[in-house]
Amino acid sequence: MNAADHGFGARAVALVIGIGCAAFIAMLVLGAYAPDWGTRNNGRANALSGSAVGFSGIVRLINESGGRATIIRDERTFDTEDLVILAPESATTSIDAAIRPRRAKPTLIVLPKWTTTPDRDRPGWVRRIQFYDRDNPQGVMAPGTKLHVALRRSGGRPLINDRDLPATIRFTAPRPVQVITGSEITTGEENGRKVEYGHLRPLIHDGHGGIVLAQLDNRSLYILADPDLMSNRGMASLSQAESTIALLDWLNSNGAEAIYFDVTLNGFGREMGLLKLALSPPFLAFSIGLLIVALLAGFHGLGRFGPALARPRAIGFGKAALIENATSLVRRARREADFGSGYAALVRERAMAAYGVPAGLSTDAIDAYLDGLGRGERFSELVRRAEAAATATELIHAADMLREWERNPG
Repeated sequence: MNAADHGFGARAVALVIGIGCAAFIAMLVLGAYAPDWGTRNNGRANALSGSAVGFSGIVRLINESGGRATIIRDERTFDTEDLVILAPESATTSIDAAIRPRRAKPTLIVLPKWTTTPDRDRPGWVRRIQFYDRDNPQGVMAPGTKLHVALRRSGGRPLINDRDLPATIRFTAPRPVQVITGSEITTGEENGRKVEYGHLRPLIHDGHGGIVLAQLDNRSLYILADPDLMSNRGMASLSQAESTIALLDWLNSNGAEAIYFDVTLNGFGREMGLLKLALSPPFLAFSIGLLIVALLAGFHGLGRFGPALARPRAIGFGKAALIENATSLVRRARREADFGSGYAALVRERAMAAYGVPAGLSTDAIDAYLDGLGRGERFSELVRRAEAAATATELIHAADMLREWERNPG
């Protein structure tokens, strides 16, 4: 017999099981977090994009200049007191859930301007850039606020600031510049009184009635009409980059510690599925506990002494099994005492053959003949006890006496 006849060794089996378990756990973790770890540089207008219309440049500039720029992938982060920048890519993106918890907190909404075609040869790049139809940026704040947006030739002239803005903000107009030319005033009810919505306060304008940066309804809600002031395209200019940093600092001048760039509106939110929920606190401790229990159960199974015992057959083979099954039926029916006379007759027949009792005698004559064989217990008395037994214990005692008489009658 060679080694191959013995199959796999215990170490080999343990190694295969260990590798399989580790691979399965790794697959679960990757399946839960792979969407978050994948690349987000899709070339569109969001804080993760490195294309000309993206905003990854300002995020990097803030971090490398001593500030802290944070990407929002969870809607629960909208409740922060710091400045939050929202950049919806089209009017079909609902921003209500994002601005609802931020009524008195600094929020900057960047209107869309460009539509792009991705470059298939270079991921994250764009091949073609063209202007959105003006209905797209106009509908971003709808239906609460309907804006009027236009594209104008600027010639790269300096933009004009409101007197409340610091002198360090010195933007030049992009070519062309996208501006807000007005808004539709709507009415509503708030705290039991009628209020008007849609009032715009120009903070930066082009000098011809076009608003580039507006404050909405005297709240901490600001609208940037032209995204090129802070896009990667705009960051190519040192003066534009310095002005963007100064503007964000001014909007965030409440002792804040960070600037938050939202990407949930761009489809990069962190979804919390059941698997990710099980791998995140506070359920992570429970999941680890279940894993430890499973490992202990497996270790217990490997630590058995010898092979597993085979279950016995419910109905065995052979005469002994047949007798055992028959007696179990008698015990279940509780009819053991009814077998006393039958067992006495069986002993009588064996004694007649063993001791030469003459044939043709009656039962009483046979018992009398057998009584005369010895000086111990009379056979007829033992038969009477067996026939009179009322319980299993009495029957067993009488049967033992008959068996003993049969072995030694004298």
